[in-house]
Amino acid sequence: MCIWNSSTSGELLQLNGHTDAVTSFVFSPDGKHIASGSSDKSVHVWNSFTGAELLQLTGHHDQVTSVAFSPDENYIVSGSSDKSVHVWNSSTGAELLQLNGHTNVVISVAVSLDGNYIASGSSDKSVRIWNSSTGAELLQLNRHTDIVTSVAFSPTGNYIASSSWDKSVHIWNYSTGAELLQLDRHSNEVLSIAFSPDDNHIVSGSSDNSLYIWSSSTGAKLLQLKGHTDHAVSVAFSPNGNYIASGSSDKLIHLWNSSTGAKLLQLKGHTNTVLSVAFSPDGKHIVSGSDDKSVRVWDLPTATELHQLHEHSDNVVLSSSFSSTSKFGDKSIYKSTAPTSTPL
Repeated sequence: MCIWNSSTSGELLQLNGHTDAVTSFVFSPDGKHIASGSSDKSVHVWNSFTGAELLQLTGHHDQVTSVAFSPDENYIVSGSSDKSVHVWNSSTGAELLQLNGHTNVVISVAVSLDGNYIASGSSDKSVRIWNSSTGAELLQLNRHTDIVTSVAFSPTGNYIASSSWDKSVHIWNYSTGAELLQLDRHSNEVLSIAFSPDDNHIVSGSSDNSLYIWSSSTGAKLLQLKGHTDHAVSVAFSPNGNYIASGSSDKLIHLWNSSTGAKLLQLKGHTNTVLSVAFSPDGKHIVSGSDDKSVRVWDLPTATELHQLHEHSDNVVLSSSFSSTSKFGDKSIYKSTAPTSTPL
């Protein structure tokens, strides 16, 4: 795995340690550390400035599909194809908790703003809420009728959103388990969701090729964004909430005005599905990961590609982010087909 300078296109760091595909990576909230999950069944923690490997977290029995830092950075959460969620001390690497209950692949994990709750979404069609201190399963949310593809906590409220192959987005109160809203306008699988920074809106991307923007309080569909010619696999809000980026199987990234739905930019360069998109903290750049095995960084003021990263030889780039974990669009991880780890 390589870390690059988005201004000079130079390679800053090369992080060598994993022995199989890197499936997910996330920066800590302060930007000083990186956690990476891999098909080699491990999570590694790195110093993002020096590239030094600080910790290697082993305990999963199949590929690690998703990783997340707690907001206070005291712990790391990992989900796996072995159907479990693990919680690790981010300083010592000690395994604090193992959360068992899912009956199929854990696809997505997230941590609440206060750090007290962990959410996991799975191919078993459930969303589960866990106490991050005790590991107790607090709630099991079972309204989805197909694979849960993504879970996301609202940035400021008591809500969690989940998306599914059942074509819906659900919004829940994660303290009580009450289902607050069900958003059903997509005509095919919902692959990715994201909250706006102010909690007022949710964006969803679907294999019906469109994005919807919803009111998170009423469930009203506010806008439908059309422009992609294939699956809308990944979505992200800009830090100020004014823009939405989307990546698609049509190999393109679109930038949209989140208030009007107008398409502002089309970024072309990837040669295969764009599986993940994320904004830089200052909102001036987009990073994208693709099935073409590259990571690219784009300058939004000029709408140009700053650089193209091709250090991934045989491994698909499934998730990339400046500051938060992106969602998966690759269907190969959604179902457990063998008891042992297999490369994506």
